[in-house]
Amino acid sequence: LQHAEVVDSRELGRSEEELHLLEGQYYNARGWFGACDENCTRALDRVEMARTEVARIRQRRDDALSQARQEVSIWSTVGVQDVRNAFWAAWKSGKDFASRCTMYDALFMATRREENFAAIVLRLVFQYVINLTMGLIGAFFFFMYNVYTLLVSYGSSFLSGMAFFLLAVVAGMSVVSTYLGAVYSAVAGGGMMLLQHAARQAAIEQGARRQ
Repeated sequence: LQHAEVVDSRELGRSEEELHLLEGQYYNARGWFGACDENCTRALDRVEMARTEVARIRQRRDDALSQARQEVSIWSTVGVQDVRNAFWAAWKSGKDFASRCTMYDALFMATRREENFAAIVLRLVFQYVINLTMGLIGAFFFFMYNVYTLLVSYGSSFLSGMAFFLLAVVAGMSVVSTYLGAVYSAVAGGGMMLLQHAARQAAIEQGARRQ
């Protein structure tokens, strides 16, 4: 299974690299406002042929992997590792989503002059927590879909597939909920410290005014 994946991935990687080069040549050959002359048209034809070749190799790889996976079980070491890889890939995509959204929020907040730096940082922290929650929840549902596709690819029976799916859902949900709970606790603790500090500062200022 791993040998077939490595061999097909190498060929797919070469084809995708060639497609990337041809796409660059095509975009360079295009004129203003998408105008395309004879050279551009030939470049586009080469791009379409390369895309067809990439799709053919990808389909052949997927068929080879599916055939090889059906020789083993989803409960095997290889199957469990595929599920782990799917989970951490979804996890990374969810955190990347939160980072991108928070970056856009920071750019928007930077244009607002009426707030001081501390208020902007505090709002960004809370906004990141919100974005992280949405990103990880979305990633979790994407992970469940990937588990389903892997079960189909491995040719699992209904009862075996259902048991593995429920186990993967419970395990993934526990990781996401534990991580978000730790993040919420850290943010809540930091918020309480900031509130206590602000209260002490307000009390000191009020005492100084009375004197």
